[in-house]
Amino acid sequence: MRNKQKKKNKLIKILGYILLILLVLFQLGTILIGYKKQYYLIYDWIFYVVNYFIIGLLFLLFRSENNILKFLNISIVIALLAINSTIFYKMGDTNVVISKSNDKKHELILKEYPKMSFETMRLKRRWGIFGKKVDAFEGSSVYKYIENKKYKIDWSSGDNAVVSYKDNDGKKTNMVVYNFRSIECIQYYYVVPSIYGKWVNKEDKNDYFLCDKEKIVYSNNNHTYYYKPEDTTQYGVLSIVAQKENNPTIAVVLNSDCKFDDNNTVKDGGSITIIDESSDNQNSSVYYKESIK
Repeated sequence: MRNKQKKKNKLIKILGYILLILLVLFQLGTILIGYKKQYYLIYDWIFYVVNYFIIGLLFLLFRSENNILKFLNISIVIALLAINSTIFYKMGDTNVVISKSNDKKHELILKEYPKMSFETMRLKRRWGIFGKKVDAFEGSSVYKYIENKKYKIDWSSGDNAVVSYKDNDGKKTNMVVYNFRSIECIQYYYVVPSIYGKWVNKEDKNDYFLCDKEKIVYSNNNHTYYYKPEDTTQYGVLSIVAQKENNPTIAVVLNSDCKFDDNNTVKDGGSITIIDESSDNQNSSVYYKESIK
């Protein structure tokens, strides 16, 4: 019986060592791919929970009947627990937003460190629990817009996510557009020339969007706003954001029904989605290109 128990204990100890090695390798791999490839755990608490398992295994595997070694073992474990818990409190506290498109085919992941001066980043999921850093938000190292609930995500166009967020003083609205639509062949390079013409709101014919070489006009709810092409920032090949002082920040996204003529301009009948972020009210509307008679 004693021999069987000894063999069982030995097997458990071997399995414990194997598990310890695997967990340590996982932690080292997580640190390495983060440093080399900018792949990060989507949820940082996983890293610190694994650390707790490692500390627990160290305590169990290196137990000793010797009082000095026992005291040393307990002291090291307590120190490691304190260090891990402190770092967990400072760096493990993250705000993670996972937003999915209406058809659940596309996913947007945002990760923010409220207690650290790191920029909020967008991650693209890899291997289930990891995400590759693909973007960072300007000004987010100072002002934590997710923590302060000063952000919105709009999937109105279906396969484009429009993220709007406030700046440090909460007055200026920034917008970023992420495209998830697969494009086999890019037929144009600049969005502004492709949307030349007049576009009319599907729900209210009095609201319109007008774009030409010199100006961009946006009329909404009996208010008309003027922008210049240089007031726009292009995101990918499907969207722009127009931003100007005293004007609402708007995102313009080309919908999937857009077809292009020989001049790479959207043909009549195509549509765009305009996301208007002003104050605390968000408005998203579809505009159709008006036929030239």
